Amino acid sequence: MSWKDIEGRSFSFASGLLTLDPFEGYELVRERGGTAAEVRSNAVKSGTDYFVVTDALADGTRQAKYVDKAREAGVGIIGETVFWKMVGIELGPEDVADHWVVVDTNMESMQRTWESRLRKASEDGDLDKKARGVLSEVATWARSNAMTENKPSWDGSVAPYTLFIQHSSAKSTSLGGWNIIACGFLSGDEQFADNVGSITRLPDGTIVMDTLNRNAVPWAEWRNDIGKVIVTDRYAPSSCAYLFDGLPRCAEYDLLGLDTSNATTMRAMFRGSASVDYFMTTDRFRTSTVTDMSSMFFGCIGARVINCIGWDISKVETMESMFENSPAAVLFDENNVPIPERIDTSRMFDTAPKQGRWLRRV
Repeated sequence: MSWKDIEGRSFSFASGLLTLDPFEGYELVRERGGTAAEVRSNAVKSGTDYFVVTDALADGTRQAKYVDKAREAGVGIIGETVFWKMVGIELGPEDVADHWVVVDTNMESMQRTWESRLRKASEDGDLDKKARGVLSEVATWARSNAMTENKPSWDGSVAPYTLFIQHSSAKSTSLGGWNIIACGFLSGDEQFADNVGSITRLPDGTIVMDTLNRNAVPWAEWRNDIGKVIVTDRYAPSSCAYLFDGLPRCAEYDLLGLDTSNATTMRAMFRGSASVDYFMTTDRFRTSTVTDMSSMFFGCIGARVINCIGWDISKVETMESMFENSPAAVLFDENNVPIPERIDTSRMFDTAPKQGRWLRRV
């Protein structure tokens, strides 16, 4: 089976898939000329061409009544492995990030999602009395505890979205009530473009970042709504340039899965991250192959500390504007202070408050 088997056909996706969220499945089908068939509580309507379920349900290793009913209705049952072959995509190792996913993690949104599902299921008669009671309690709890996990941004507002970089869209599944806003694939070989069209320095030293290049990172469209970035699985890009450029309301980076050992550039990597106060886990970065760190923390106006301890800057050629317009205290190893003269450090600390312009020997 191939993508030709998708064109003109209708697909439904079961909940609880292991390698993709139904949101992604429908997007892949539409891109290849197929259509999304309506499905509620895994009850597939007759007339649907294919119903995508887990491999175990597809090959009969496991049984489920809703799968049996779909078969009886003449719906083709296919497993996730077959579906990926149909769309022409080969998944990589489970511990390697190959997806970016923008998710609405706001609890108010979760509460609305559960209430909507409860209402639809009740209308369709898909829930017994006990199940309705349980879901009603969940919806009530979510309503009374409505909150977001994201921290406030520089202006006090809270951005509702989280950007995940991970293996498969199923890891930030909408099953839990979160809404996947968008997702796509990553290869690790991305060469992202400059996210800012132009930068103007006014006479008083103020920095103005003008027109944005929306074709830069694939999540640029949602840049003002992303309040947190989480790299959950190993992502080892060859370039970190502009990776998190232009996320002004992102107040937190969880980058434990980011492997920078292959990166040759970190140009403008966090530029404009105005809402982050501490870059403390950046000491984990492996920088022995990096040649360009220019504008890396440019415009991080809320930063108090930037941790560069342990960095190997033996191949770095430029740190131009690296901390410009960022008032942070910068921590370097003793052997990196002062910065070697061979490195371009022009405007490295320009327009940053004087009290933040220091390098600490540790």
